[in-house]
Amino acid sequence: MKTLIIGDLHFGARNGNQYILDMMTKFFEEELFPYILNNNISRVIQLGDIFDKRKSIDFTISRYLIDTFFEFFESNHIDFISLSGNHDLYYRQSVEIDGPSQFARGYKHIRICTKPECIDDEFVLVPWVCDENKQEILDFLDVHRNKDMLVFGHFELAGFPIQRGFVSDKGSIEKDALRGFRKVFSGHYHSPSEKGNIIYVGTPYELTWSDCGDEKRFFVYDSDAGTFDTVLTKSKIFYKILYSDQMTYDFSRMKNSYVKVVITSDYN
Repeated sequence: MKTLIIGDLHFGARNGNQYILDMMTKFFEEELFPYILNNNISRVIQLGDIFDKRKSIDFTISRYLIDTFFEFFESNHIDFISLSGNHDLYYRQSVEIDGPSQFARGYKHIRICTKPECIDDEFVLVPWVCDENKQEILDFLDVHRNKDMLVFGHFELAGFPIQRGFVSDKGSIEKDALRGFRKVFSGHYHSPSEKGNIIYVGTPYELTWSDCGDEKRFFVYDSDAGTFDTVLTKSKIFYKILYSDQMTYDFSRMKNSYVKVVITSDYN
């Protein structure tokens, strides 16, 4: 059985910017969806923050989410499990109200994880850790701690890069709470990184200038073979050009993108 692991999606990013939504749409329809269908993926675990804004969503975003994104998984009978991230919750310190659950009602193959749970005796699913559920989650991790278990969460941990050059100095839990597990895959931080058994998957596409230059990715876990594959993505919307008179460049691929031009030498 193959499980695809993907990071934060942030539907509605940049105040519902149409160019960002177009880039996301292209990624899903030209990269992610074909990959899922062509590689026998039976389940997707999304690591939180489907939404960008906690208290509102643009109608065009909600229409795409319902009519296209969720419909893809439902019509193809592929299980989509999403963990509640901090951007999905109405209250930052409570999981009582979350946005994705409002949209996922009535679907058979769409499920939103708002409480810690274990599936297949192998996967430990953990939503955003907040004041309301912190002790429950710590106790749950202790009960299921095992070197063969995989943890999927939306963790805020100190010592990992939030973005290139900016390392978090605080965390909602200590990383020692995640020791003793085979691997821990986490959303929340957009820059990909790995330390010990903890892997921050990162976003699958660029959302801000801080993402420019990052290698964006998702993972595929084959439970039969016990292997993990890293799949690099191609979607790009931020470009930095080091300009000189001698350069040749295909500027056509930058249409509807954000571009910075840096003059590096004398020019005419």
